[in-house]
Amino acid sequence: MTTFSTRGQTDLPAEFRTTVDAFLETTLRGKLAGEVGTHLDIPIRVLRDFLAGGGKRLRPIYCYCGWLAAGGDPEDPVVVRLGAAVELYHAFALMHDDVIDASDIRRGHPTAQRAFEHYQPRASTARFGENAALLLGDLCADWADELFGTMHEARRMFTLMRTELVVGQYLDLCGTGDGIGSLEQALTVDLYKTGSYTVQRPLHIGAAAAGAGEAVFEACSAYGLPLGQAFQMCDDLEDVVENVGDPGYVGNDLKEGKATVPIALAMSRADPGQRRRLGVLLADPELGAAGAAEARAIIAATGAIEATIEMIGRYRGRALDSLRTAPFPPHVAGMLEELAWRAVRWPA
Repeated sequence: MTTFSTRGQTDLPAEFRTTVDAFLETTLRGKLAGEVGTHLDIPIRVLRDFLAGGGKRLRPIYCYCGWLAAGGDPEDPVVVRLGAAVELYHAFALMHDDVIDASDIRRGHPTAQRAFEHYQPRASTARFGENAALLLGDLCADWADELFGTMHEARRMFTLMRTELVVGQYLDLCGTGDGIGSLEQALTVDLYKTGSYTVQRPLHIGAAAAGAGEAVFEACSAYGLPLGQAFQMCDDLEDVVENVGDPGYVGNDLKEGKATVPIALAMSRADPGQRRRLGVLLADPELGAAGAAEARAIIAATGAIEATIEMIGRYRGRALDSLRTAPFPPHVAGMLEELAWRAVRWPA
């Protein structure tokens, strides 16, 4: 049986997160004790550090909310297994994303590729860290799949989530280079890369495992899609708003010229001179701190920051409004309302 109680409903997300973390640790110990465990010492050390590096466990929590929304038993260990699977898959996605973006830091901690370089500094190839991070990500995806077992309808939702995420990542790559892209294109990337992946599909996975009907799935989508997109817009803003604590910060979106929502809005609102100059800056693969500061100043001058904040509020509002008619138990609707305010806020 699970180790969290149901006495205080408002504490359930935090308790569920703790239970999922304990399950993940048990899973990793099992892998170390397995047939190839002697070769997994450093990879699992890296994974433990990665999992402990500040993640909110939003996706497992939303999986749990979907389970409860469909009438699932809050004490059933199946939902803990599902939450752990979703979190392991998220670790895979982040590790691969960090390699694609050549990122050194994730949530204030070294990315997996940099951690591997620390643990094995004498590795023979220059790309050892990146290659090892890709392989560890693959292991996480395999172990996530293993945890799903034979839960057919939940697995179908899990497959949809994985496919949508890869499509979103591909579209993100296609929109990288010069910051040129429409708001519609930026929202499409957000929809697949984060909008569905962060909230809707985890809700669907939990709901499917608990035997939900169509009305519950539709209500999960009405809440999850706009909230997931608002979540991504908050992330987009972090890259284009001046970081007073780190004035030399460039930001991956600016450096890679990604057409995110605030950048697309800035391009559409800019005058010809601003648009031309911003395009030059975003197309510069060697963009430094001074160029990033200039790009941020142009984006701010167009009013794109305020426009993005307004969109965040509007999309979150749609999610909250959907709860009024959702066929969820009252305590589940209350949890989802609280999560909407905690997960999507600006400044973060």
